[in-house]
Amino acid sequence: MQISLDNAQKVAQIAFYVTLIVVTILTFLRAKKGLLSNVNTEYHKKVIERLAELSKTLLDEYDFDSPSHWSKRRMVDDAVEAINKEFLRRKAEILREGKFQPGIRSNPDYERLSRLAQRVKSDPFIPSEIRDNIVDLVGTRADVILEVHLRQMHKYCDELAAGEHEGGLEYSKAVVHNRVIAELRERGCGIDEIEEEVHKLRLAIQKYFREFYP
Repeated sequence: MQISLDNAQKVAQIAFYVTLIVVTILTFLRAKKGLLSNVNTEYHKKVIERLAELSKTLLDEYDFDSPSHWSKRRMVDDAVEAINKEFLRRKAEILREGKFQPGIRSNPDYERLSRLAQRVKSDPFIPSEIRDNIVDLVGTRADVILEVHLRQMHKYCDELAAGEHEGGLEYSKAVVHNRVIAELRERGCGIDEIEEEVHKLRLAIQKYFREFYP
């Protein structure tokens, strides 16, 4: 069977367009794959950077060379100082009534940890399994710190109203500080307990990094 010149041209045109379409599709897929590969690489770079930063933030509290080391902070001093000033200003009235309910300043550690938990909670560059563990530890610790802080401050105020600590206000910061530390330890949120949990989180981050080793 002979093919006319017109039909041959049509077949050639169809073959040309089919080839063009195939080449276009393959080119698009290759470009898309390359783009996704670049996006994926950049994403993992951001993840690694964020986890490295977070790992340092978690350790700073236990790194003596860091200004954030726990021994360099007195987390109840401002609150106790404010209570003492208010007590001295109204001392006669407070002792007469036997009641002292001033405003209590917030705890700086509670505020710091709450901010950290909020930043981590929806951070897209922290893997979910690591993020959940950090939010759980940091958030729970923040809640316990606030609860203990308020209870000990109110206890101290009640003692002042009852005439205790007379002539010993200069030692009150250390007294309340030690009480807070002791109760935090009883609640499982002492320095040693939290440091151990922090190291577990840092090891989990290291394990995540290991997945990218060549």
